[in-house]
Amino acid sequence: MASLLILEDSQVQLTSLSNNIKARYPDLEILPARTIEEAQLLLSEYDDIDIFLLDIYVPDGSGIDFLCDVKTISPESHAIMMTANPVPEMQKHAQELGVIRLFQKPIELDPLFAEFERLIGPSKDGSSEGSNSSFKASLGGLSTVDIIQLKCLSRATQVIAFVCGDGISGKIHFQRGEIVHAETTTGKSGLDAFNEIVGWKGGRVEESQEPIAEPTIDKGWESLLMDAVRMIDESTLVQD
Repeated sequence: MASLLILEDSQVQLTSLSNNIKARYPDLEILPARTIEEAQLLLSEYDDIDIFLLDIYVPDGSGIDFLCDVKTISPESHAIMMTANPVPEMQKHAQELGVIRLFQKPIELDPLFAEFERLIGPSKDGSSEGSNSSFKASLGGLSTVDIIQLKCLSRATQVIAFVCGDGISGKIHFQRGEIVHAETTTGKSGLDAFNEIVGWKGGRVEESQEPIAEPTIDKGWESLLMDAVRMIDESTLVQD
């Protein structure tokens, strides 16, 4: 059975979302959480949660920080973010980069269901005659770009460590949502290190407690990510 973890601190909104989603997707197991602590417990109990619907701001932490745990423990899941704050600019950045879907609360159900169906197929009552009504989970994990974008959107001040599949590691330093420094164990630093880290696939990500380094990058994060993604695309075309 496919599963959905909903992180929402308002009991009224959590109940409403759970009931409406369950009515549309009766085969879906819904795991409700009102705090980061409750969400982390569910994440440790269930090995294969398929979708995470996460509020960005909850009393005991950030849904974005929790998403880093999701990336490590459940890399094949997909996350949808939501927030009660105005999000036109955040939504604009998300759409430009094409990596994270962000909804403003209260969530309109039709667009949310459309996102579910884009990811995992039609609901039971919306499926065509003779089709299988159960979920079909074929979900890619969050990429390095996704994690970086989420940290920037949340205006984080912290260091995030990335380890790629072949064991090479690197760190990106965030200061109030801007990327100020990057370094890798391959000896690169600054912009060169950042561009290398963005191109990594697989591996894991975790938070580091070390202090923020002196700035070696002075370019805005939106431009940094778009330039890095463009370089990856160009490299892929050359290889093809």
